[in-house]
Amino acid sequence: MAISQKHLGPDEYVVVTLHTHVKAMLVPALILIATMGLAGFLSAKVGGEYKRPLLALIWIVALVIVAVWSLTAFIKWLTTTYTVTNRRIITRTGIFTRTGHDIPIPRISDVASERHLIDRMLGCGTSSWLMPVSNGSGCATSPMWRTCSSRSSISCIVARPERTPIRT
Repeated sequence: MAISQKHLGPDEYVVVTLHTHVKAMLVPALILIATMGLAGFLSAKVGGEYKRPLLALIWIVALVIVAVWSLTAFIKWLTTTYTVTNRRIITRTGIFTRTGHDIPIPRISDVASERHLIDRMLGCGTSSWLMPVSNGSGCATSPMWRTCSSRSSISCIVARPERTPIRT
C-alpha cells in the first residue's frame, strides 16, 4: 500500500514506493515445499486401523508449520512498504496495527553500502543509514536497508533495525 497523498506535506511528493526484495521469501518458500512434501510422503506411508486420525494429525501439524513460518512471513513481506519522498523515508508494516518510522532525509549523516556475491547476482545490497541521535546508551539507532536495483533504479528495500555505536 502506497502512502496516501493526504499523509504528505505541502510540496512533498513520492519518489518511489517499494517492498522487501523477494529473496526474503526464499526460506519460507523452502519450508512450505519441504513441509508439504514430507506431509504427502508420510500420508502415503500411513496404513492400518489408525489411518484417519494419523492423516488428520499429519496434515494439522503441516498446516500449523506452514501457517507459522511461511504464511506469516508472506503476510509480513506483503504488508511492509518503504516509501522514499523528496523529504523523508517512510516505513510502514502491519495489517491490523500499522507501525512505521519517518526518517527526515536531512537527518541522515552517513550512508554505507555492502554487496555480497549473491547480492550482486540478484542486484541487491545492504546500505546502513546513520542518524546522529543518541538514545542514552551511547548508541544511535540506525536502520539497516537492503536495497535492490534494476537498471540503476531502486526496486526494493528491506529494513532490519540494528544498533550502531557512535564513534567520536
